[in-house]
Amino acid sequence: MSVSLGGFSLLMSCCCAFISIPLAIGALITGYLGKKQIDESGGRQKGSQMAVIGMVLGGIAILLSVIFMIFGAVVNLAQLGAAGGGTGY
Repeated sequence: MSVSLGGFSLLMSCCCAFISIPLAIGALITGYLGKKQIDESGGRQKGSQMAVIGMVLGGIAILLSVIFMIFGAVVNLAQLGAAGGGTGY
């Protein structure tokens, strides 16, 4: 579950951060809970690496989403400044 959420959130991070961030948070939570459950099972359950991969993908997706949101805000503000918006004249 964590890998699926993390992978999808990573794909969505470049175009729709408002969907990507909740999915990435879900990947982090499910990855943490899954890893904890696997560690507590005493070797009966497998998949610890998958849980870690999901958490890493979720973290990268959050980072990329924030970078793209900042980049988009900067570009929009630059376009407003270039168009003479807010100068009062």
